[in-house]
Amino acid sequence: AQLYNSLLQKIRGLTMQPEMHWARSVYWMHSVLVDEDKFGCSRDELMARLKAKGIDSRPFFYPMHQLPTYAKGYSDREFPIATMLSRSGINLPSSAKLSEGDIRRVCQAIADIAANR
Repeated sequence: AQLYNSLLQKIRGLTMQPEMHWARSVYWMHSVLVDEDKFGCSRDELMARLKAKGIDSRPFFYPMHQLPTYAKGYSDREFPIATMLSRSGINLPSSAKLSEGDIRRVCQAIADIAANR
């Protein structure tokens, strides 16, 4: 997580996971937010371009109010923050088996995509 953060923090349009002073993240997944206007492409386009480079990624979780089980109870309400996070969040590759070289490759691919928008 520290390596991801240090290599990605200067890329315009990416927001790293915040960590409050009273909490410690277990970084089960390493996630970033993609600001389409500042980064130069959408989260979905970034995911597609990473996939073309052989790098898998996943979208953030779907907001609960959009899941079929809950949708009927919340169809008359809006949850703009949950919706924004869902649309702009990407989970980067993460595993106990991920090497430093793997992380550097992912970050370099993201940097290359950002530079060639």
